[in-house]
Amino acid sequence: MKNLSRYVILGAAVAVAGFLLWYFSNILTYILIAAALSLIGKPVVSFFRNLQVGKHKLPDWLSAFLALLCLVGVFIAFIVFFVPVLADFAATIGNIDLTVLESRLSVPLDRLNAFLDELFHNSLEHVTVGSLIQAVLSPVIDLDRLEFFFASLAGRTVNFFINFFVVMFITFFFLKEQHIFTNMVASLFSDKNEPGARRALKNSYALLTRYFIGIFAEIAAVTILNTLGWTFLCGIPLRMAVVMAFLSGVLFVIPYIGPLTGILGVLFTGFLHYYYAGSSAFGIVWFLVLVFLVFLLTYIIDLLAFHPYIYAKSVKAHPLEIFLVILAGAGIGGITGMLIAIPAYTVLRVFAGEFLYNFKIVRKLTIQFRQRDKKGAR
Repeated sequence: MKNLSRYVILGAAVAVAGFLLWYFSNILTYILIAAALSLIGKPVVSFFRNLQVGKHKLPDWLSAFLALLCLVGVFIAFIVFFVPVLADFAATIGNIDLTVLESRLSVPLDRLNAFLDELFHNSLEHVTVGSLIQAVLSPVIDLDRLEFFFASLAGRTVNFFINFFVVMFITFFFLKEQHIFTNMVASLFSDKNEPGARRALKNSYALLTRYFIGIFAEIAAVTILNTLGWTFLCGIPLRMAVVMAFLSGVLFVIPYIGPLTGILGVLFTGFLHYYYAGSSAFGIVWFLVLVFLVFLLTYIIDLLAFHPYIYAKSVKAHPLEIFLVILAGAGIGGITGMLIAIPAYTVLRVFAGEFLYNFKIVRKLTIQFRQRDKKGAR
């Protein structure tokens, strides 16, 4: 009877905790984003804390404030650099003469549609280029909601700046008192389990720091490679090439779907650039082929050089394990689930290794970073 009562109380507590997490999910999101930013800004805070002005060191609040200014400065520089290019891109789309565009593309598209119709002549549906593009984009972009999105752009902008201020405010205190997040999480555990929770958080910080550093390195490498290829081989202006390359690098972070979406966006942008330059349809075809080859070469380099480190070695997990986790994340939350799958799994795996080590499957999944901890203890 006592065990039944204990299980009932435990189940009720879990249900209440789950409801509170769901009800205050926006606040939890702010805290998690601020915690991630504090991981990125931690080395910057350490740098400012070690600076000496005469015989004195900078106080903690000033070091945290300067580090936060650096993060905000990077964000503002990103906006200043990208917004004019995106505005020019939008102006280019607005200046397109649809009649001229249709006349230029009618012949090659008719040939391609005829080829697709012959290739899929036994299918139940009529296959065209437009139907293929819609089939590829519909799982990623809800075309029916685009009009609503642009109509509510002003409201979204206001909400963005409010959320931005809230996240920066929380991030400042996480940078100033670097153990505050650890103390918040550790306070949820009993005195007996608190040391284990702190060890798990320490290991999670180390693994996630390696993971985020790898992500930023991947974005930087993809940006550099694509920029060089598209600038020198394709003749795309440097500023536009940098924007295209950076956006493709960011999309590379989304496993599997990201590169596919990236190449579609890159080819569309390259087509608009070549159309605006007044090239012929034949030139456009070969230009897009060259753009695609540069993208493909960068993608192969990324798969061989960066993915094994970022998605396996940085979080001490087997590549197949990572693949299954990403699939599970996609099934639960779509693209968002794929993005947070690896960090979430890393934290869960570390805590399971600390508190559920008696289970054989947990020992198998956590053996790599536990061996590292033993080496560090020696």
